[in-house]
Amino acid sequence: MISTMNLDDLKENKKNYFWEKFSEISFKCNNNHAIYCKDFYLYQKEYCLSNKTLIADKSFIIVNNNVAECAGIFFLTKGIDTDDLEISFGRNFPGLLLIRDEITSNSIGFLKQRILSLLENKSKIIFTIPININLNKGYQSIFNNFQFSQSISWIKSITTSENKETLWKNIRKSYKSPINKGLKKQSFILIDSSNLNFDKFKLIKELHLKIGFHRWTLRIPSRHNS
Repeated sequence: MISTMNLDDLKENKKNYFWEKFSEISFKCNNNHAIYCKDFYLYQKEYCLSNKTLIADKSFIIVNNNVAECAGIFFLTKGIDTDDLEISFGRNFPGLLLIRDEITSNSIGFLKQRILSLLENKSKIIFTIPININLNKGYQSIFNNFQFSQSISWIKSITTSENKETLWKNIRKSYKSPINKGLKKQSFILIDSSNLNFDKFKLIKELHLKIGFHRWTLRIPSRHNS
């Protein structure tokens, strides 16, 4: 038996089942990205609610005989100052689409219906897939039917497998003094996919708001005096 669960429609006890199944399909699909998990989902949803951009939570999971065969994390949002609609994971992140290799033809049919319903809200859906996943028959069917285009964004990365001396040598000279000062006066906590949780995201948000507030107040005198 195939069923589609909309996360926003579920009662609290059923939401736990949703995330249990989401964890299962994440493991099968090599989804180990830090932001596509329950804790960041809760943070991102609260963030979109706070800036009044969230219109609807469109996250879903398709279950066939108690096996999660497909899942999507999507928000329908509008711009902060515009009514421009977008389906993604809160405008600053793409949504996520997981499809396991063993997906059945019936579940693919359910997924096509789900995408059609998303397109009723907006003609463009922005999403990503795990980097090491196979482009299985489910993905191929979706790409062929809906003509999604690929967009690659390059980011700067550091090869952390190198030794400490090599990494330090490649750091810009002007950065070394504040790093040394920080090492003496501050303590550091490494945050990765193994220890991320909602509370840590809240701390990062509070720091961001605190820094943003001071930057804004510092600009006021210069504008007033000009």
